[in-house]
Amino acid sequence: MKNTKIKTIVSFIALLSFAGSAHIVQAAVASVYVSPASLTKSVGDSFTASVVLSPAGNTVYAVEGTVVFSGVSCKSITLAEGVMAQTTPTCASPSFVLGLASGATASKTLFTVSLNAPSAGTATVGIARADIVGAGVSISNTSVGGTYTINALPVVVPKPIQVIAKPVEKLVEKTSVKKVVDPVSTSSAVTSEPVVVPEVVAETAPAEETKNNNTQAQVISASPGLFGIWIITLGLMLVSFCAGYIFRQISPKNFRRNKK
Repeated sequence: MKNTKIKTIVSFIALLSFAGSAHIVQAAVASVYVSPASLTKSVGDSFTASVVLSPAGNTVYAVEGTVVFSGVSCKSITLAEGVMAQTTPTCASPSFVLGLASGATASKTLFTVSLNAPSAGTATVGIARADIVGAGVSISNTSVGGTYTINALPVVVPKPIQVIAKPVEKLVEKTSVKKVVDPVSTSSAVTSEPVVVPEVVAETAPAEETKNNNTQAQVISASPGLFGIWIITLGLMLVSFCAGYIFRQISPKNFRRNKK
């Protein structure tokens, strides 16, 4: 009987110790953190990060703190549904005091931050001066931030364009030789076009001037004819003179005189 009482008391003490230890662990791990905890982006990329409450089995009614940015640009902050704001966080003033009317006993997203990566390097988003409040008491001030790697954009080097150009001198030389060596065919010969003589239209002159012009034209046209007649007459006289001289020389009388 005595041994049974001792066993019951030891079991009760052990159960109370386990319950007390479990309560202490739950209160210690309550926190607020940034999700995702890590990420890799390129310069100019936009992405989002959320601030999440982890009650760790406690009942949380309020959370406060300040979002701290490094290496990233804040574009906007949006509160989650079911969250009441006594102080609403903005990009210009990222401090916040938020309430949960029914209390939160499970993980709860408080708000989402839209970010942009302006330059290469390591960027961070953290929670400063965090305070997690239960039923009128502060449960924890633990916070965990996010660290992001921002890569530089790859440099695209354009491939050089190789241009092969033949020397101009060789082209000219080849063309000139071809012109000299290749015979010109009949089909490729250049056909001369008929020369069009422009028609001269004379203005009408007075009758007297026209008559004088006609007379001068007749005199000019007659001069070559008279000159030709004189040439022919002189030629005939010269031929007659030469023929008479030759005839006198070969006559019988002169022949006998020459014989003696």
